Amino acid sequence: MSEAIDVLRGGAFDPSSRMDELRQARPTLSAFDDRVVSFATDLSRRLRRENTVRKSPALSALAFWIRPATVERLREGWAALTSLYPTIVRVPRGVVFHLPPTNVDTLFVYSWLLSALCGNANVIRLSPRSIDNSTGLIDLVREALADHPTMAATTALVTYGHDHEVTQILSTADVRVIWGGDDAVASVRAVPSAPYTRDLAFPDRFSLSALSARAVEDASDAQVSELAHALFNDAYWFDQLGCASPRLIVWVGDGRTTGSASSRLATALRVHLQARGHPMPPTSAVMAKFVHVADAAARGLVSHVDRRDNTLTIATVPRLVAFERDAPGGGLFYETRVDDITDLATHVERKDQTLGIYGIEDDAVRRLVESLGSRGIDRILPIGQAL
Repeated sequence: MSEAIDVLRGGAFDPSSRMDELRQARPTLSAFDDRVVSFATDLSRRLRRENTVRKSPALSALAFWIRPATVERLREGWAALTSLYPTIVRVPRGVVFHLPPTNVDTLFVYSWLLSALCGNANVIRLSPRSIDNSTGLIDLVREALADHPTMAATTALVTYGHDHEVTQILSTADVRVIWGGDDAVASVRAVPSAPYTRDLAFPDRFSLSALSARAVEDASDAQVSELAHALFNDAYWFDQLGCASPRLIVWVGDGRTTGSASSRLATALRVHLQARGHPMPPTSAVMAKFVHVADAAARGLVSHVDRRDNTLTIATVPRLVAFERDAPGGGLFYETRVDDITDLATHVERKDQTLGIYGIEDDAVRRLVESLGSRGIDRILPIGQAL
């Protein structure tokens, strides 16, 4: 067994003993316990203060999500469920074991706090690489927990290597929340868990956006600028690697209108990137994009590549049937065209998660959903709200 480090307390920890501590502390919590809500409010305040220095969109989004108004809406939704089904009593599961991904350094807080607000104790495993990338956030969490003893007693933040023995001990939890690629999810699921443990898995996902070419053509310059800002928010916050980050742009309309609309949006997005001073991606990311689109072009999967700068690359896919969902992110968008939004239905796969839309009529969206059935797309929402 490799050494497991308790990130919050410092030093090594014994996973069996820590799990026993969490089980004993868990009954002190209830759903939307005031002490958990108070912790969320305090952490939100600390994040906002820290973000005035760091200017991190990810920290800003997290602070906004756990602010009192948002938590209160979650509490109201919980209460509404109780009123709707008065004969059902909802109780916490117990201890939840979270295995968040490494590509979104703030995601462990979302997973953890949703579980804590439901009254669960939590153990969160961060990879050593995540620890290196999340030092500032972890410091803020540690500081906030120091002032909230109940939350500290029901939370364990740990790090260790790929040690299945430690994972197996922590998998005696009541729930495992498993984030990551398909291989990572399969690897964790292969580790034995308790017979009563439930797995909630978030494997590889892919997201896209669909826009009416005519709507973009008819929009004012100000509206197209707002659209570019919204697309930036969806795609660039996590270097286009979040589950909901769009990597395929689908234009709905005829060929002539689509070409003009695409050019107009690309220009507005480049202006927005420049105005924000968006940093150039590292050389490794630039090369990954270049190699990826060059390979796709060599295999005849794309007909045109626009890579006039390293913050935005657009590759045109002439036939959606040939599209492959392995884009590396970093500002690389594939784009294609369909005559009608329902033409997407036959190309959607089960791993497709979020569809952002702009200028698509409600009736057309409904027809798409009816055509999809359960084949894919978990959520459809306006561009700019994916994250």
